[in-house]
Amino acid sequence: MRLDRQEDVQRELLLGNVHTPTSETCDGRDDDCDGTIDDGAPCGSDETCLRGSCRRTRWVYEAARDLSHGFGRADGDGWSAVTSRDSRGTMLYGPYTRDVPEGAATATFRLMVDNRSADDGVVVRLEVNDFDGARPDCGDCVVARREVRRMEWSSPMTFQDFSVPFTARAGHRLEFRVFWTDISYVRVDRVVVTSPCPRSLEGATRRLHRPCCSKRQRGERHRSATRRSMCRMGVMTSAPRTIRAPRG
Repeated sequence: MRLDRQEDVQRELLLGNVHTPTSETCDGRDDDCDGTIDDGAPCGSDETCLRGSCRRTRWVYEAARDLSHGFGRADGDGWSAVTSRDSRGTMLYGPYTRDVPEGAATATFRLMVDNRSADDGVVVRLEVNDFDGARPDCGDCVVARREVRRMEWSSPMTFQDFSVPFTARAGHRLEFRVFWTDISYVRVDRVVVTSPCPRSLEGATRRLHRPCCSKRQRGERHRSATRRSMCRMGVMTSAPRTIRAPRG
């Protein structure tokens, strides 16, 4: 190791801001000294490591259990409507959740049909409704919708996912609706909502998840080499820092 790098390593050791490489955890630090903060850090099945802590980014609403029903019936692992017994209309709606944070999100509806070759008509209309909307009494402020045609299913009697991107507003109640057109049997399994990066965390997440060994600033190549050397020695700084030589 070059003398100047040895001096930098010794300076970091004296500052007490070092640790030995360990398994990555969600703590806003580069625990395993690979140059990336929180990469692969374990969290719960519905969580993502954001800004040094595990935050929920996925919500699952089962059609038969968690949503309200306009008509239809429980059917195996979902809720269904059939042309011989039901009339067109909103078969599922709800749950008026405030859990989804502000920012970009996606509602993914999982559905199946019994036939995909009779025609290519619209089988369902999927909607995301901001129940609070622009007015407190809005009740029907659709922020995103998608029509799904029969031939969009790859095969009959097989669940398939259809995504509807939308933007959530902080604290607003969200309703996910399935409007059925009465041209085909339909079974809905669930609606899964994902919000991978809440707007309140976007800037901070970008700063935390950039590589520790960024080369954007003048002289960063030297500091990066120093950190890699420290990893080989069994120590690593918890966050990038600027090291200046003493004056005089």
